[in-house]
Amino acid sequence: MDNYGMFGDVTEFLDQKYFDEHKTGSLLTKDFKKYDLEVFAVLQTDTMDPDVYSMCLVSDGNTRPLIDSLRECAKYFREPSEESPKIFSLSTCNSAETDG
Repeated sequence: MDNYGMFGDVTEFLDQKYFDEHKTGSLLTKDFKKYDLEVFAVLQTDTMDPDVYSMCLVSDGNTRPLIDSLRECAKYFREPSEESPKIFSLSTCNSAETDG
């Protein structure tokens, strides 16, 4: 989207230096609850990739199999600080064309 709308600046993480320099972020909900986030992987993938866009690798809250899978296909990866963290994912288009 134009002007970095809809997580458009997520594509900045495709630059190794940017990924290395931006290890954390924050999420603020509409009721002003703040969540601290740790950025541990960046991927370029197809929207139909079932290993990325489904939770089939997560069982009983154990995210380690999903993290292992992400490590395999990530453009950049660093080990998360927790053994089996909760995972929050942002996704955006990375194309020369926009919908705006």
